[in-house]
Amino acid sequence: MAAVPFFPQSLPDETFSSRVARYQLMTGNASTTATFKELFGQANFALDQIVPPHIETLAARLPGEPGITLHNFLRENTLLPLFQPFLGKLEKGEERNNLINRLPRRVVGKHGDAHLCIQCVVEADERFGFGYWHRSHQAPGVTACWKHGTLLLSSCPVCSLPFQRRHHLLEVPWQPCTHCGHELNGATPVVPASAIAVSYSVFVHDLLHANMAPIVPDLLAQVYRQRIQQIGFVWGKPVNEKLAPSAAKPPRATSMTAFTEAFIEFLGADFVAQVDPAYAAGRTTFWLRFSTIDGVMDMPVPRHLLLAMRLFGTVAHFVEAIRSAGREAPPKRAAKGRVEPQANVELRDQYRQRIAREIKIEPAIVLEGLWHKAYRPTAWLVQHDKRWLDAALSGTPSETAPREVTADELLRDKQFAEKVEAQAREWIAQSGKPQRITIQRLLDCLPLNYSLLKSHPQRFPMLSEKIGLLKETSWCFSARRILWAVEEVQRLGLTVVPGNICARSSVSTYAILKICEFARWDLDAMAHQPINIPIELARAGIGLTWQGPQASAWREIGGRAYVAISSRAANQQASLPIYSEGIQARPEELPETPENLTRSEKSHARTTV
Repeated sequence: MAAVPFFPQSLPDETFSSRVARYQLMTGNASTTATFKELFGQANFALDQIVPPHIETLAARLPGEPGITLHNFLRENTLLPLFQPFLGKLEKGEERNNLINRLPRRVVGKHGDAHLCIQCVVEADERFGFGYWHRSHQAPGVTACWKHGTLLLSSCPVCSLPFQRRHHLLEVPWQPCTHCGHELNGATPVVPASAIAVSYSVFVHDLLHANMAPIVPDLLAQVYRQRIQQIGFVWGKPVNEKLAPSAAKPPRATSMTAFTEAFIEFLGADFVAQVDPAYAAGRTTFWLRFSTIDGVMDMPVPRHLLLAMRLFGTVAHFVEAIRSAGREAPPKRAAKGRVEPQANVELRDQYRQRIAREIKIEPAIVLEGLWHKAYRPTAWLVQHDKRWLDAALSGTPSETAPREVTADELLRDKQFAEKVEAQAREWIAQSGKPQRITIQRLLDCLPLNYSLLKSHPQRFPMLSEKIGLLKETSWCFSARRILWAVEEVQRLGLTVVPGNICARSSVSTYAILKICEFARWDLDAMAHQPINIPIELARAGIGLTWQGPQASAWREIGGRAYVAISSRAANQQASLPIYSEGIQARPEELPETPENLTRSEKSHARTTV
């Protein structure tokens, strides 16, 4: 491994990518590829991650102790100190790499952006002779400079060319814009930021430089709960009117529900959506949650930052609250005499009730079934209350007979099933960019809560069965996106090749090739004629429950919820009637094919009907 004789000295609050870019300027390398080869022995890769990859390779190549050099990189040039307090306690003997592996790969919602403050650049130029990029400006949700209170730039103010380009090193502010030649200097106009955006950037900056150690999740949850109760949000008590000024009468509700409403009102929904992409997308169910999964609190770091800023105001108060709670925490006892933290008793009772309800609905359920039915309660009880969970599973089945379904409920169940099927037909037939048909989207058109359907499926047998048939797999959704993308590529005047289809549809090239091979689609030929997506899918034998090509090594593609697939033999008969309208023969009316035919021959037999 070739040694790297020098690397630019780190400047205050400088990012790692800024140091790499300055290295190229100082060495005069003609290309970024040469720079990456010299430093990392790798081809170009993205440096905008929280902890850039191959950083340990550079640490080993530089003079000095590699471990110390790597520690300095992480502490001074990455966002790890900002994320570290919320990633769970590093157990004794556990390697630091395990803590880094808990990081999300990229700053949520900020991939591809690099933020710059013009005034910081001017000040650095006067002090060091050149400007550079600050870490605190790249933190998630930060849009304002903590020092000057102005909005940060992420692109050229003249031509809007982004500063950060994929697999390229930053060239601004050392060189003018490569497109329009504009130079960033003191004459560049600045825009003042909102007060809440500046407050958030100050809190993030101070926390980044506090270099806090990882916090035990239970201790962090305890500090959050205590502070929420101190400011007036206690179970069964009225909400503090000062914290909920718009409410005519303070509601009486659980502390978390009331606090969440006042919390968002205080910060402003627009600002919260700017920091938290999940909130901006409307995913607000259990938005604030203090449960623990795999030793880490189940809440994104940007949400931690918003919550800590709202509860404590300053990083100094936040640190002091953590230290005080740590000193007051009682020592842990042995296994039998272990006392649960008082803050978890309420959560324990809630999860016990949920599991007891699942066991009552399905008395013969086993632990594996509980993982599927109620993942979070099961995970918590396995970790904190295993004895009760084992006793509940080994108990005698409930003797209570299930409630009989009334005639009105049967009629409503039938109406609901017909409504979701009609809605699915409408979505499949509509033009425009396809949207995946999910359980939640289907239930959104009904006056029915998903938790009720999940808890009492026996009351909605037809609806449950229909939703199981209408819930679209990622393979089927990818097939629909491919057909839509063919028309889009043709409309844009591009060549109909898998690369352009991939760019428009967001379906991987691998999946495009496999789906087209299975369906016998000639995309170039299809592009020159109108495409009826439902008919094309029905001809190919692709229905909403299609599990993918039989020859594919993949199962469900994309997403986080993977399911076990026992057989693909039924894939070719998975088409639903909603795909077959307007065709002479429905899938169930197609001629049977001998069992000894190959998949391609069976597919060809269907397409020739």
